[in-house]
Amino acid sequence: MMRWSLEHRDAEQLTLLWMLLITSVPKNAAIYDQEGHETGSHDKPSLSAWPSPVVPKGQHVEIHCDSNKHNTSRLYKEHGEPFPQIHDRIFQKRLLLGPVTQAYAGTYRCYDYNSQCPSELSSHSDPLEIIISGIYRNPFLLVLSTPLVKSGEKMTLECRSEIMFDTFILTSHRKQIINGSFQLPAGSYHGGSHAIFSIGPVTPDHAGVYICYGSYNKTPYEWSESSDPVDIMITGLYKKPSLLATRGPVVMSGENITLSCTSDHQFDMFHLFMEGVPQGHGLSAEQSHSGTFQANFLLVTMNQSGTYRCYGFFRNSSHVWSSPSDPLHISVTEFIGVYVFDSTSSHPLPSGKWGLHNWQQQLQTGAQHEWTSSIAYFFGSLLGIFLSCLLPWLLSPSQLSAIILRLPPLAVFGTLHCDLVHPSTSM
Repeated sequence: MMRWSLEHRDAEQLTLLWMLLITSVPKNAAIYDQEGHETGSHDKPSLSAWPSPVVPKGQHVEIHCDSNKHNTSRLYKEHGEPFPQIHDRIFQKRLLLGPVTQAYAGTYRCYDYNSQCPSELSSHSDPLEIIISGIYRNPFLLVLSTPLVKSGEKMTLECRSEIMFDTFILTSHRKQIINGSFQLPAGSYHGGSHAIFSIGPVTPDHAGVYICYGSYNKTPYEWSESSDPVDIMITGLYKKPSLLATRGPVVMSGENITLSCTSDHQFDMFHLFMEGVPQGHGLSAEQSHSGTFQANFLLVTMNQSGTYRCYGFFRNSSHVWSSPSDPLHISVTEFIGVYVFDSTSSHPLPSGKWGLHNWQQQLQTGAQHEWTSSIAYFFGSLLGIFLSCLLPWLLSPSQLSAIILRLPPLAVFGTLHCDLVHPSTSM
């Protein structure tokens, strides 16, 4: 009987046996050399899609298989509808796919390929899911709480559609790159479907642009069109700025007003919001002579009172904001007679185009006028009494009547008072 002994085999036969053993191992299993050391894990390539693994139908996507070992790679589709044009496709580092259809949807892997030694072992990359979007109508994404979320609190978003989807997917994006995703089963909603995403406590990592999609369980790699994007800002990461009105918090209807947002923090952007209005306005910061950073917001043709707040942030992290400034209420007013009335109230307000200081001056002027009138009343009464009570002893009745007709009203009142106290001798 012939005995099988490795001692009598030549080097070529030993190499062939070793290649047969390692190629029979599943691609995701750990592989060990003759000394028991794991091989292949250190040269594992990475597989990615640019600009995104979520590709709108009809667009292109670039596949990157990066490795430190070889420039040539092989791509194959692991899950999804078979696609012969892609399976075991050989390429160098990058491969452009498209225009994509549903056939491109699925899970992919890549591995190094050495054309000079095709049997050389290589680890396979982690799986990459390629999603084809735009297969169904877009859902709607709503913010149920507020797009300005304080760090540590929760935010709530709702994805809603007229289509009865099985699943909704919410993706967050930062600098046009998917930063994270959430998936929920869809519930029925007025003949359609929806899902409510409650996320938090939030951190700066949750800041960014959010988009939602709808999908079916039987085709998980085929998504709807994207919803309109929603910006979520995480606030409270920096000290609050200050907000002031340069000419005071009161303005006449139709006039302009400037609000100045200022901070000693080196923000390069400021954003102004009015309560009840979802869209604000951003401006670049400028450094003042005092060394602070500020932005001046010009509000033109004011016709509504409101409360304003401002935030500071940096361009390179545009969704991470400071704490809000203290609220500033701006009153829009109109002149009615002598008084000024708020456009949202029936009570007189201390302002006008000259502000609070001028209104106080008007009050002081009014008080001085009342004091002057009292003095004039006193002396006018004395003059009337003198004329009515003393002159009758010196003048005839016709002469006295002619004088009284030329007297000011206060003096005439004095004459009547004298007549009531001292009746004419003719009675």
